[in-house]
Amino acid sequence: MLNHALKIAHLGNWQSDIRTNRVKWSDEVYSIFGISKEKFGGKREDFFELVHPEDRERVREFRAQIFEEDAIQEIEYRIVQPNGETRFVAVRADLIRNFKGEAIQLFGTVQDVTEKKLTEERLGQSQKMEAVGQLAGGLAHDFNNLLNVILANLDLLEIKLKDSPELLKRVNSGQDAVQRGVELNRRLLSFSRKQPINPEVFDVNKLLFDFVPILERLETEKIGLEFDISEEFLSCEIEKNGMENALLNLAINARDAMPEGGTIRISSGLLKNASTEGVRISGLNSADYCLVTVTDTGIGMAEEIKAHIFEPFFSTKGSGKGSGLGLSMVYGFVKQSKGFIKVISVPGHGTSFLLFLPIYNSDPETLQNPGAILP
Repeated sequence: MLNHALKIAHLGNWQSDIRTNRVKWSDEVYSIFGISKEKFGGKREDFFELVHPEDRERVREFRAQIFEEDAIQEIEYRIVQPNGETRFVAVRADLIRNFKGEAIQLFGTVQDVTEKKLTEERLGQSQKMEAVGQLAGGLAHDFNNLLNVILANLDLLEIKLKDSPELLKRVNSGQDAVQRGVELNRRLLSFSRKQPINPEVFDVNKLLFDFVPILERLETEKIGLEFDISEEFLSCEIEKNGMENALLNLAINARDAMPEGGTIRISSGLLKNASTEGVRISGLNSADYCLVTVTDTGIGMAEEIKAHIFEPFFSTKGSGKGSGLGLSMVYGFVKQSKGFIKVISVPGHGTSFLLFLPIYNSDPETLQNPGAILP
């Protein structure tokens, strides 16, 4: 009964003999680390091989702290299972001494807290994006008022300077600049979800088919495009322009991520009862979704970059190579469509953006926490 309870809690125990440098694990620890007893060497060095490289030094410091403070210590860190999957574990450890007061053994517990960490990260990211959206919306409204004043004065100047071509040219240049500002402002409002939308029910696959000629303009000698659009009728309540802009922004982003060339792949399909799919997708509920994926074979992104890509004006392209609002608009569209977005990226191996848009006839009560960025 106790072993069953420990298995449910993903909780195991371990011992580390200080004199022999040997490690002994319970069955659940082997399960957490994803390795069999036969393949685990049983030495401290073998354990460190399973600790995420970026966390190893911190774990060594944790071990030293146990000896220094001679008290129960706690730590959370990442492990990498032999299959390459990264998991989060919470460890508690205590120092055992013999009757002479000599340290002879470390004893402790290890618990798989991956789901808890992912939930915390997802909630934190969602709250951050909500706060950024509120800030962006407030700034956009203030910015809009300033632009209206500037544009009104330029329009008056245009009337007064109609007989001064050279000066009129400067006024027209200013008007063009203000219009670009208006467009940037519109994108900010889209991100903050304060831009009015008029969603309609569309067959997403038909929309994709119709938009292929536009996307094909991105194709060059170095950049190839592949389409894998399913034949199902995927009805979603979305704004057509928002969907097209999202696709175009993702495709342009994919192109820019492949300076040496590569392939952009755009696909669609039906994801039925997402929470019970064989491949579990954390964060999705039991609704049916249209899944649109845009994948590139480019340079990929590190985790620290991925954490900021949907923030307004965040860009890695350098000055003058974009407004930094493209992905913010994609995020705003997905959120307004009551959908979800997931980013999968490995440095050097490309990036995939997955858009989960609820099928129109899904039960509204199953669409909880729409707009989340899935881990």
